[in-house]
Formats: sequence, structure tokens, C-alpha cells
Amino acid sequence: MRAVVVLASVALVACTFPDVQFGDASVPIDTGTDVVVVNEAGTDANDPCDKDHDGFKAEGSCGGNDCNDDDPRVNPGVKNPVYDEPDAAPFGDWNCDGKVVPDYPFIACGLNTCNAQTFTTNTGCGITNPFVTCNAAVTCAGTDAGTKTQGCL
Repeated sequence: MRAVVVLASVALVACTFPDVQFGDASVPIDTGTDVVVVNEAGTDANDPCDKDHDGFKAEGSCGGNDCNDDDPRVNPGVKNPVYDEPDAAPFGDWNCDGKVVPDYPFIACGLNTCNAQTFTTNTGCGITNPFVTCNAAVTCAGTDAGTKTQGCL
């Protein structure tokens, strides 16, 4: 009886796959070629329902809650006031809750507003104006506090 030896040959094929990066898709990542960027919400950079790549889908036919999908500064995830002057709708409603909430609402210094801080005039989002502290030491009159930029949420 003869022994038959069968040799199997295995071919190894080199495969390359793109790197996947997780993080904020609006921040450029310089990692070379073949990089697919995926933002924290799991959408990719070519998603037509997230044109501004902020991780929130547009309102309307996309079924999302981003009230301005052309501006990554505007989305329901905004938690702190934004100090930029809005250039499009929703005009200062940076967190898409249907309200423009100024960081410092305008109040007139008087007996009921001691120790408050306010602008000297009603000030829109992103606008810099004179700022005062309503001071009890001077019968609740405004004391100059320099200038400040109005933030909105």
C-alpha cells in the first residue's frame, strides 16, 4: 500500500479596511486616507438628514428634532448659553426648545432688584452692551460693571 500525501496550499490575501473614528464629525480629523468619520450619535458624514453633522436629525421629513440642520451650533443637545449672534432661524433658540432664553434678561434696577446683574438696555443674543450690577449700597441703583455679551439658550 502506498501512502498518498496531499499538500494543501493556502493563499493569504492582504485586506485593507478603512479606519473608523468616533467623535465629533464636525471636527476635522487628519489621520490620512481611507478614514470614515462617525459622530457620537452614530450618523455618518454623508447623512442627508444631518447636513451639519451635529448628530441630530433635521425636523420635518427626517423625523428629527434639529430646528436648523444647516448650523451645528443649533441642536437639542445645547446645554449652555451660546454667545454668538444668530444669523438664521431659530434666531437664538440654540437648543430648539421653542424659546429664546437670554443669559441675563433685562430688568430695571430698583427696590425689588437689588444685587441683580443686567444690561442697561434690552440686549439681543450675541450683542455686546453696557452691563450693571443693581447695588443695594446705592439704593439699588446700577453700578457700572463694564460690558458683556448676551448669551442665549
